[in-house]
Amino acid sequence: DDENGFIEGRLIDENENGVWEVMILDTDENGKRDQAYIDENEDRKADVLAHDYNQDGEWDKFEKIS
Repeated sequence: DDENGFIEGRLIDENENGVWEVMILDTDENGKRDQAYIDENEDRKADVLAHDYNQDGEWDKFEKIS
């Protein structure tokens, strides 16, 4: 994160309705994604946290967020 505590990320709005479905993060700042928050029902709240532990481009684990 930078001096203000921000982590580089990207929001994806696949159906272009103004509500993001996926927020991809590079939490260790090495230029490769390693986490994603997924909003399954577009209520503007993350439902799933995905992890790409080895940063090979494929999600390794999905956790439901309560």
